[in-house]
Amino acid sequence: MEKIKPRITDFKNDLVFKYLLSNMKDEQCRRLLKLIIEDVMDIKCKKINVLNSELNPHHISDKDMILDIQVITEDGELVDIEMQNSIFSKELYHRLQAYEARMIDHQVNRGDERYSDHLHKVNLITFINDIDKDNLVLIDSYVPRNEYGNVRKFNLATSYFVQLPFIKVIEKEKRLENFSRLEILIYILYHGLTHDIISLDNEVVTIMKDKMEQFNEDEELVLAAEKRQLVKIQHYHEGQRMQGLEYTRPVKIYDHVWIGGNVTILPGVKINQGAIIGAGSVVTHDIPPYVIATGNPCRVLRSITKEDLHKQW
Repeated sequence: MEKIKPRITDFKNDLVFKYLLSNMKDEQCRRLLKLIIEDVMDIKCKKINVLNSELNPHHISDKDMILDIQVITEDGELVDIEMQNSIFSKELYHRLQAYEARMIDHQVNRGDERYSDHLHKVNLITFINDIDKDNLVLIDSYVPRNEYGNVRKFNLATSYFVQLPFIKVIEKEKRLENFSRLEILIYILYHGLTHDIISLDNEVVTIMKDKMEQFNEDEELVLAAEKRQLVKIQHYHEGQRMQGLEYTRPVKIYDHVWIGGNVTILPGVKINQGAIIGAGSVVTHDIPPYVIATGNPCRVLRSITKEDLHKQW
């Protein structure tokens, strides 16, 4: 039987996300990052620099996964940006406010008589695999306002939340071929490289497909991405337990199933008859019968054919 290598398919994985956007010497990375910054923040970039572009598989802490970016706009304005993946929580909102304050504070030299001589804008762009039901938009932005709704004068800090699941609403409103470049990027971040999106003749699709293939060629990065995902799952369930929300559901594995080493199967999942699960996979959803599936999260690669069943291994 052919050996199935561990494979990452989820663009929301922190390591994949940083790999996709951090290397400014790579033209594909630079184009994607420029697209996100310009379309989310409605600015034009003259120069973009990622201050922490290194990607070390042996250092995968939360801080390592945040992109620290400096932009010079076409108007000559300097802007600091922090970009990351996350989910909505009280902890996130507090952490982002602390980031904003810290980013501004780092610009100040003690003893300065004129702060405005040194200060420039700071922005946070957070991709959220969740939706704030009070703000049903694809991109939600926050700035300080007074009780009458007026934005604070000379405001320095703005936060943007890209709510990935909202792309499903946009799918109902227009066809994929009519999506903007940013909407296509968000679609792939949320859904992955589906058959429908791969069929499009589009630069963003090509770049993201190329980058994911390059990522999966590096075994160290793949293993680090799997470890990162497992740590995040563990932290999530620990948080659930601390809130008294722990639950269990049975895992069902039917006859003639083959499961590779180091596979994680989440509660409530069914792996149907004759399925093959590649090593290192994280199985988050039910797997249909007689298919080969792998990846983190686990996705079907292909069906098992009659020819496969009659082969002598």
